[in-house]
Amino acid sequence: MDELIGALHQTTSAILASCTLTPPPTVESHKKNDQNPIAGCGPAVADLLRRQAALVLELHDGPADDVPGPATKGGAVKARCLWRRLDDLLELADAKFLAFRFEVLPDCWRQLYVDVRVLMFHVGVLRSRLRGGGDESWGDGDEVEVVAEVSNEVDELVKVLDMAMIVAGGGPGGGRHLINRLLGLLERAWNARRAKRASGPDRRDAKRQKAHHDLYDDEVLLWKEAPLFSDAAAFEPPVSRPAERIDGVSMDSFQKYIDPATNPEPVTPIIFTDLMEDWPALTGRPWSRPAYLLSRTFGGRRYVPIEIGRSYVDEGWTQKLIPFKEFLETYIDPSVAPSPTPNPTAPPKGYLAQHDLFAQIPSLRNDILLPDYLWTDPPPHPDPKQNKPKVASPQLNAWFGPASTITPLHTDSMHNLLCQVVGRKYVRLYPPSCAAAMRPRGVEGGVDMGNTSSVDLGAVEGWDAVDVDDEEACLSEEDVERFKAAEYWDCVLEPGETLYIPIGWWHYVRSLSVSFSVSFWWN
Repeated sequence: MDELIGALHQTTSAILASCTLTPPPTVESHKKNDQNPIAGCGPAVADLLRRQAALVLELHDGPADDVPGPATKGGAVKARCLWRRLDDLLELADAKFLAFRFEVLPDCWRQLYVDVRVLMFHVGVLRSRLRGGGDESWGDGDEVEVVAEVSNEVDELVKVLDMAMIVAGGGPGGGRHLINRLLGLLERAWNARRAKRASGPDRRDAKRQKAHHDLYDDEVLLWKEAPLFSDAAAFEPPVSRPAERIDGVSMDSFQKYIDPATNPEPVTPIIFTDLMEDWPALTGRPWSRPAYLLSRTFGGRRYVPIEIGRSYVDEGWTQKLIPFKEFLETYIDPSVAPSPTPNPTAPPKGYLAQHDLFAQIPSLRNDILLPDYLWTDPPPHPDPKQNKPKVASPQLNAWFGPASTITPLHTDSMHNLLCQVVGRKYVRLYPPSCAAAMRPRGVEGGVDMGNTSSVDLGAVEGWDAVDVDDEEACLSEEDVERFKAAEYWDCVLEPGETLYIPIGWWHYVRSLSVSFSVSFWWN
């Protein structure tokens, strides 16, 4: 705990210094200021943040009773005022997130959001019973209840920092590294305090095993011994025009295949069966076991953004942030819950889709390897108007959900290697020449949906019920005939296989079981 407290003092001191040195804002400082991003927020905001950082340090250095919380009976007025001002600053930053698209949001507001979250985390740690040096700070009472109460405090602390990671991307600088370091220190402090408390003379193993979040702790149930995800299968569409499966393709051979100068034939999707052979996620660090994933997400406390609904183009589709453990138990596999209870009403589909989980949780990033093909020089988009600037490094995204999650027909702006780690997926792909038959959507709600088809493949093929109230999904007989006549490739992607999706290709993805995939986009 001392290491975490020391790191927080250093971090808050750095926030204070950045505010103290903030110059008057200029047009350029609103856009980007690598030396001091907070400058763009203006002197009034910087001064308000400075005063809160100073107050946090004052509380840090003062007696514990100055910090209102479960470990104290009182509550200083200045500390309550501090929390209100931090809320005000957070509300201001939130307003800027709503006013700008994320890619053009000035760095200063992202930095403000992260700084405020870090200060909130600092105050939360000072309030937490984890800060106490002995068991007396946890209070008396039933062992299970006491551990659960302190565990809930830890839950809230994790949420504070994960919001900074997910909402603001960790900030414009090294915020992701800082946040992951603080969360790592918090997890270490939590484990150390629990181990110390558990070693007391009056602690009984039977009680410890019932405590909140304990099911997958190493001392209770090693993840290696835990069960696999449910293998319950959903409806599986028939494969009628299978994509080719190959192995042993060198990087040079792949470059020649995708390069129009050396291969005049059209590039088509290919399944590589050997690109993932060395991935720890398939062997010693098994993503197929819920216990392992929980062990890498702070007992499932880490927050993740999920999509709720069958498909992102369906009526009622929405998004929310929830703890990873809740995501597993509610949407992925209810049987992994410590005490699963029958639910007469099945929850809607929940899908962790297109999220850079590996920047948020580096321990999972260590379980995968970048395919060598990502360092080839691929051809541009067949439609020059859709070309994007080259990215410096591949973009990684996680796709994790239950059976029957659907990603509707769409195109990606880059080449894609889709790696299947857990479960199976049906994928259908159409070449760019079939774009007209895909009936691309237009601008909807101010969002350009031109990369998504208005054709509901599942409905057209008779796999899914048709929503008669969805006018956009209603196709004329001519549209249906033209779509059904379009050339396509399809496949069932198995664990350990990688599907190459060339740029501009339309593709539909449907999970056939609990499924965890990683996509690598590069151009």
